[in-house]
Amino acid sequence: MKIINHLLHSDDGHPYPYRKSPNFGQKLQPDYLILHSSAGPNISSTINVLTDPQRPASVHAIIGRDGSITQLVPFNKIAWHAGRKGIWQDKRGVALNQCSIGIMLDNALKLNKKGDHWLAWWGKEYREDSVIEATHRYDTVPGGWHKYTGEQIEKATELGKSLAREYAIKDILGHEDIEPGLKFDPGPAFPIAEFRSSVLGVDFYGEPKEKLSDTTEPLKVFYSYAHEDEKLRDNLEKHLKILERKGFLSAWHDRRIKAGEPFAKEINSHLKAADIVLLLISADFIASDYCWENEMKFALSRHDRGEARVIPIILRPVDWKGAPFEKLNMLPKDAKPVTSFADKDEAFYDVSTGIRDVVEELASKKRGA
Repeated sequence: MKIINHLLHSDDGHPYPYRKSPNFGQKLQPDYLILHSSAGPNISSTINVLTDPQRPASVHAIIGRDGSITQLVPFNKIAWHAGRKGIWQDKRGVALNQCSIGIMLDNALKLNKKGDHWLAWWGKEYREDSVIEATHRYDTVPGGWHKYTGEQIEKATELGKSLAREYAIKDILGHEDIEPGLKFDPGPAFPIAEFRSSVLGVDFYGEPKEKLSDTTEPLKVFYSYAHEDEKLRDNLEKHLKILERKGFLSAWHDRRIKAGEPFAKEINSHLKAADIVLLLISADFIASDYCWENEMKFALSRHDRGEARVIPIILRPVDWKGAPFEKLNMLPKDAKPVTSFADKDEAFYDVSTGIRDVVEELASKKRGA
């Protein structure tokens, strides 16, 4: 992804879709990248709003749930996204519309509970697995927030890095940061701290990210799990985020497979490339023919050849005696199931520190190779 004459192009030089919005101003010298979510029914209706001359609103680009990107305003022109009249200012007193690039992601944002489903303001229902429950920093009670797709986050990160290189972006903000209490996007479902860290190469405090070395790539981690354990996998992923943010590892699981991509091919590709394979053990994992026959057996064969490190993690109580992985060191300590802990954070802390030890060991070997 690259920028030519302030328009977005693919690496081979083909332009991304461009639907010119009439809602733009004079020359822009961007210092900031501001993230928005559409809170609308679909990307087409949102683009129609942002290109309507009767509506004083626009962003520079919008990212669909499939990762598609449509540009609406050249990156060197002011878009109207940071406060209707541009009254929100940076520390120099400059209106943010005049010094920021606005990127929007197609997302329903905040949802209301209705039985087993979640309901958007326009009436569409969303399944439980497409929503996270979280408390926004401007709220006092938890609510439902529409999940962003892996494709969106991946493309937003790629776009952010291209913009940071081209325009020397200094910082990244959410719409909620510049209109606190009035706007709630991109909301708690978007990993903005991780996004900022990845795009700008800094940690939470704005310091350069710690690297394993200048030449060592992050270790690739593969999650092998049953979908019934997805919430537990999500919790583990959160506890490992510190290692991702420091550039130590890069994690993958099957929920990151894009629409239309061959399921088995993608899994096999990432499993073959993994440095570490996490087997998330439960009764559902053991009962899954795919987890057992396709993922676990192949991972163990790579472990035995010294090509990867396999770490079994006991999520829920189950009889695993006699399983092929019983010879391996398990987590948590003494193979105590995660759900048996009174405090699951304590369990995942035990797991994450054990994984950190393995990461440091493998990284040290890579540096010495």
